[in-house]
Amino acid sequence: MARYDLMHWSQRVRDQQAAARAAQPAPSVLPTPARQPAKPRASRPKPPRDEEAEQLLRLCREGRLFELQAWVAAGKSLSVPAHYRQTPMRIALNTGFHSLIEFLLRHEENQSAKDDVLRQACWSGQRSVMQLALNEGASVCGVSFQNVIETWDRGVAQLFLEHGADPVTNAPFARAFKARVKAALGIFSTASVRVPNSQKRCSCKRTWPCVRLARMRISSGSA
Repeated sequence: MARYDLMHWSQRVRDQQAAARAAQPAPSVLPTPARQPAKPRASRPKPPRDEEAEQLLRLCREGRLFELQAWVAAGKSLSVPAHYRQTPMRIALNTGFHSLIEFLLRHEENQSAKDDVLRQACWSGQRSVMQLALNEGASVCGVSFQNVIETWDRGVAQLFLEHGADPVTNAPFARAFKARVKAALGIFSTASVRVPNSQKRCSCKRTWPCVRLARMRISSGSA
C-alpha cells in the first residue's frame, strides 16, 4: 500500500472518532447546592462573679489571717463556688503560708479535701505541710506507702510511719529496690524498726530477697 494512502486512511479514522465524540451529549452537571452560612457559635455565658468569694480569695492572697479568723467568727463560709479555679487552700499551698494552711485545715470538714492536701504536699516534697495535714486529721492511708518511699526522703517515710502507715501490704519495698537501692535501703531500715515480727514474716517472701540483693549490690559497688 502506498504511503499516501496509509496517511489518508489514518486521517479518516481520526476524523470519524472526532465526529463521534462531538455527537455524544455533554454530561449533565448537577447544580452545586448553595452553601449555607455557618451558624455562629453560641457564646457561653460567663459565670457570675461572686463578690464574697472574691473578697475571701483576696484575703488569702494577702495572708490576712486575723481578718480570716474574723470572717469565720462572723459565720461566713471558707468555700468558693465550684466554677472558681482558685480556692483558699490552693492559694495557701502556693504561697507556703503555714499558719494559713493550718487555719484552713482546722476549719475543713471534708475528709477528702484534707487527704488531697496531704497528697499534694507529698508530691511536692513539702514535709512541713504533710505534718500539718496529718496533725489536722488527714488520713495516712490517703497516700500509698509506695509513693511515700518514692519521695526518697527518709524523713518523710519516718513521718508517715509515726502516724501508722503500713510498710508491708503489697510489698512496696520490692519495687523501690529496683529503682534506687541505697535510698530504699535506708527507708527500709527505718521501717523495719516499727514493723511487728508477724508482719515481717508475712512480707519476707517478696521483700527480703530484694534486701539481700540490694546489700550485695552496695557491697560490690554496683549500686
